[in-house]
Amino acid sequence: DGGGTGDGGPGAPSGGGALGPGGPICFAADTEITLSDGTKKRIQEIVAGDVLKSATLPGYQGTVSHVFAREDVGVFRVAVEPLLPQVGQTETITLSVTSDHDLWSDENGWTQVANLEVGECLHHESGALYRVVGLAPDEEAKTVYSIQLTGDSAYFADGILARHLCGNQKAGLRVISGKGDTSTITTTTTTTATDGAAAAPPDPAQRPSAGASVSTPSTSEP
Repeated sequence: DGGGTGDGGPGAPSGGGALGPGGPICFAADTEITLSDGTKKRIQEIVAGDVLKSATLPGYQGTVSHVFAREDVGVFRVAVEPLLPQVGQTETITLSVTSDHDLWSDENGWTQVANLEVGECLHHESGALYRVVGLAPDEEAKTVYSIQLTGDSAYFADGILARHLCGNQKAGLRVISGKGDTSTITTTTTTTATDGAAAAPPDPAQRPSAGASVSTPSTSEP
């Protein structure tokens, strides 16, 4: 994944090479993905046809059309904790994700991992906000996986709202599940924290759950 280094954002991780624009994308193999029925599967076990939960509101889901993989990639470790801890919530979640993957920031909309700042809040599948408490490159290069959806464009990775695909699909990505033409896969347009503007979600999938104390994303396209 690319994304570069924005204001306050960490530099590219070591291991697997620098992650500049057009770099590889997505999550480490053991990242848990939430299916539409609430069960979990590791991203390396996701296959075409799986139906994923795509919003905190009921009824929103996306169907996996393709899964991609790439070996020996540098990743970030993004640690998040509940903004308002409640009984039964996991105290800390650590995502292992490449630097140009988009996560939904409550302050800035879709934001590349490299441009996140400590203190920003991300959306959890429970409807709660989780605050970023740590950002650091992982010293170990990993195999990473990317999901392409139809019917929606977001899913929950380790409980945190993420955008499908992300970054430029570059040489070295292997299709490990899914058939048919992948030539339509393109870079998603991202507005990052560096320009101070909130990116509009491409569809209703990113609406927070009813009653959640969060900001309302813009409905106009950037």
